[in-house]
Amino acid sequence: MDENIIKKKSIKILRTINDLEEDEYLSYREEYYNTNKELIKKYLNLFDTVQLKQNFWGRTFFHMSDLADDKDVFWVSSSLKYGMKNVFVPIDFYTLTETVLTLDCRVRGIFRVRNSMITVKECVNMLEVELKNRTSFKDIRNKLAENFNVIDLTTAFKEITRNYKTTVIPENCLKIIFKCFDTKDKAERLILYHYLYISLPKFNRHILEATIYFLYLIHDLATNGGKEYENNMNMEGISTVMMPNLILKENNNVSLDQVPLLVEFMVEFIANFPNITKQNPTF
Repeated sequence: MDENIIKKKSIKILRTINDLEEDEYLSYREEYYNTNKELIKKYLNLFDTVQLKQNFWGRTFFHMSDLADDKDVFWVSSSLKYGMKNVFVPIDFYTLTETVLTLDCRVRGIFRVRNSMITVKECVNMLEVELKNRTSFKDIRNKLAENFNVIDLTTAFKEITRNYKTTVIPENCLKIIFKCFDTKDKAERLILYHYLYISLPKFNRHILEATIYFLYLIHDLATNGGKEYENNMNMEGISTVMMPNLILKENNNVSLDQVPLLVEFMVEFIANFPNITKQNPTF
């Protein structure tokens, strides 16, 4: 693994939304809405804005699925972040990503090669059993590294993000996503994306930031900083394969003709995420 790539990426620290304390965050969100109110109201209706504000009426009628509501999840601090402060992620997420980053990621086919589902389930099951048994992080990491390769582990990463009780981007945001993406002007779309992002529940934002940071890191390691793409995906390809794991569940009502729109949204959202996650971004 190229430690220089990891060090270089960790130097680029931004002032992000997730760096804000709760009272600062609420003030920022309100101020951002007021500053961009005319644009937001141009594309989103009253029900959309009530949902995104998550005030009393928003929580009552348009509650966003919050990953923190799952009491079975144990949260730990992760350095997979763009900002100054660490973010919080589920312990299985932390253990798996940290294990991957101890291995040589300069291999072909990460996020591209299809694994046996049996192998993936064995990997996820081993992780869950060892965490349940409260095995030490070092021992779990070593056991995973001994039994599975980088492609197995990154495929398992997709599996665990898909298996959380709710999606990282709440499913009832889908109609808002379609409205945002339908905006013709890119700068206006990004303003709406930023407002959507800062309106997500806190721990959903944390997982989203850590996930995207991890994806960029793996991309840079696997492609030698974007120089070698033979049998490796670019970020557009990685964003495409990750979209269902972050937005969709098997029981939702998304039609087949809407899936390509969600893919395009995810590609653009991830491509611009370092700016989207910043405080007071310029688009």
